[in-house]
Amino acid sequence: MDPSFFAGIRLNVPIWDSGERQGSYREALRDKNLSSLEYDKRKNDLEADLRSVLAEYRSRVKIYKSDLKALALAKDSYQNSLSGFRAGKGSKMMLNDAELQWTSAKLRTQDTLYSINLLMTAIEKLTAEGDGKS
Repeated sequence: MDPSFFAGIRLNVPIWDSGERQGSYREALRDKNLSSLEYDKRKNDLEADLRSVLAEYRSRVKIYKSDLKALALAKDSYQNSLSGFRAGKGSKMMLNDAELQWTSAKLRTQDTLYSINLLMTAIEKLTAEGDGKS
């Protein structure tokens, strides 16, 4: 038996790869740039949506405040009509009209409050921090 041992390493180093690596690098760079542009566009769209919803929210809050004032005035008007009707100075028609105005003011106030709640939900969705909520 021969006490010698032979081992070897085979290296394959391409001297020329026909531009394959450079092509894949360019493709990866293009994909990165495209993804970056899509990210920026989505970010800008979301920021615009948030600004729009916030502006709508602020205007609805102002409307709600004025609706509350109108509701108080309509209630006072109804109370005055009711006391006039009880005193015999007002007609049933005036009382019904005042009650209709009061009811309409209540409905407008509740409708505005509902739309404020919807806008708050939209704001929450737009400001979610990626915690799985959508």
